[in-house]
Amino acid sequence: MINIPLLETVATRQCETAMIARNFYYNGINLLFPQFDHFGNFSGTLVMEIGLLPALTAIGYFITGGVHEWIARLISIIFSIGTVIFLYFLVKNIFNKKTALWACFCFYLSPLSIIYTRTFQPDSAMLFFTISGFYFFYKYFNSHKLLHIIPGILFIIISIALKITSIYILLPICYLFWQENKSFKFLYSYKFCIIMLSTILPSAGWYVIASHISALIPNDQVIGVWSFSNWFKIKTLLSYEYLHNFIEITAGKTLTPIGLFFFAKSLYKNFNQKNALLYFWLSGVLIYMFLFCENTLSHKYYYLPLLIIGSIFIGVELGKENFGFKNPIKKSMKIILAILVFISIITQIKSAYTLDEKYKYTVEAGKKLQKISTDKNDLVLATRRIYYCNRKGWRFNFDADDSTLIKKFNEFKDNGCKYFVVTELNEFDKFPEFRKYVENNNKLKASEQGFLIFKINN
Repeated sequence: MINIPLLETVATRQCETAMIARNFYYNGINLLFPQFDHFGNFSGTLVMEIGLLPALTAIGYFITGGVHEWIARLISIIFSIGTVIFLYFLVKNIFNKKTALWACFCFYLSPLSIIYTRTFQPDSAMLFFTISGFYFFYKYFNSHKLLHIIPGILFIIISIALKITSIYILLPICYLFWQENKSFKFLYSYKFCIIMLSTILPSAGWYVIASHISALIPNDQVIGVWSFSNWFKIKTLLSYEYLHNFIEITAGKTLTPIGLFFFAKSLYKNFNQKNALLYFWLSGVLIYMFLFCENTLSHKYYYLPLLIIGSIFIGVELGKENFGFKNPIKKSMKIILAILVFISIITQIKSAYTLDEKYKYTVEAGKKLQKISTDKNDLVLATRRIYYCNRKGWRFNFDADDSTLIKKFNEFKDNGCKYFVVTELNEFDKFPEFRKYVENNNKLKASEQGFLIFKINN
């Protein structure tokens, strides 16, 4: 199901990425000027991660002659398949074919993978370039050929530019240098300095340029977005909520309870020099997750890098298992285990194929507004995803008392807002004074099941 609206999970992130892709299609592809729709009459630009995924999607729109969301999902899925392919060859090179097959099996059947590798956000592309880049680095240390190091450097640059969190992969890469030299003298070698600087400087350069562009283009709604406090707070890292969340997501959507058992078993049994690369990789992931604790607390897809290395550890352990079915007791236990894994996956992936109830009428409301508002320059105020209105505007939150909501409404009105789209009728009813004010002072243009549309009287 790749043709459902981008509202089944992480709707905000998906719609933001889709906004950029659609604006690339309408206005031309400019990676230094990605545009959002939900900043109203402010500049719609916020440059952070490089817009590779929206750019590729916009090209797909050009080819097919229109905005088709299935193209966006298809590109994410293609990157996800590429991730599995490179994961297989990487693990096969480090261990063996059996271990590689198990690692890929665990990764692709993880609820986290099923849910997020088909969503329209940079993470699927980030995983692809991280794993493929590391694969070429690993090949280079066995072959010492430019044929391997050049794509390795390029792919890691793209990976970090897509998500700065990918920088964790530099720790296992540093271990590969240490493994080759068997000492820390590699830190002073020309090869290490040239390769690492060639990898880090372009990525860092992108974020320097992005932050400067964002600072030059005024937008009051994104002030402080580059602050490190948005990513890390020591209070969050040390909180019970963070620990509970970490354990719950790791044992649930990421590895599943049974997968967590084999992961822990593998961690304990395979702690030796031969597998040191995996432990450095895992250490890099954990450091990244702690440094970006604000994000890992609120967004499950930040656990995808943990899923990759976790799947490899599980693959190492399962690759040693003998799954013969001669013993009837062992046969029964393994069948039960397989059933439990299946049940665990099914119960976790429901959100991947069903729309959240709060977005039930978002698409219909957006289509109706586009029929009512014939001018694409009309600014819109919407209580849910403005992306489906195909207009610029603002998100309106029911997060205050009646008098404050009325004041906020009038501020948007003074900024030129033309329409008010309400798809959260239950929330609207909780503020009777505000609702009465809106109904008495504006013209109702549409009243259908699940939504209301008002023409704002300016």
